[in-house]
Amino acid sequence: MDKNKCPKCGNELEDNTVFCKICGESILRNHEIITKGKVEKPNKSFVEKASDELLVKSFIFFLVLLPMSIVFLAFGIVMAAIGAKVWLVILIFVLTIACLVVGILNLKYYLKHK
Repeated sequence: MDKNKCPKCGNELEDNTVFCKICGESILRNHEIITKGKVEKPNKSFVEKASDELLVKSFIFFLVLLPMSIVFLAFGIVMAAIGAKVWLVILIFVLTIACLVVGILNLKYYLKHK
């Protein structure tokens, strides 16, 4: 089969074509792109780049949430010590736990997909 033709309908393809304009057939084969009659592998696919960015963001999110949870914990202890309303202290401790849980989940995601 000619590398510059659609494998499904035989339509003539332009360079760097990802889908056939006639039938919509995917021209990518195992992350390969047809360019000037040659089959090439791109450096990184869009999905791989997005995945890398997500990993970095999840780690940064963990680094932000960990100190936030420590600040919330300290603030809750101070509020309890000065006799603040019980609901306010409980709310602060719930925020602390939520920050820790989300931070730990982000770190777990980062370590699993690293």
